[in-house]
Amino acid sequence: MMAFPAAASRRLADAAHPHDFSRDAHTELLLIEKTTTLRDSTRAVRWNQADHRLAHGL
Repeated sequence: MMAFPAAASRRLADAAHPHDFSRDAHTELLLIEKTTTLRDSTRAVRWNQADHRLAHGL
């Protein structure tokens, strides 16, 4: 797990929504809820990787 620097943590806390912070920081956001399973999160990351590679020409 990657730790955020203190300044980034403050920006995340101040963001109107975590999606805003993720977009501004050019990072991927993976939301984990009560119903999220390991399989669901793994699948989401793999699809995001595929989408990123296709969008940037492999």
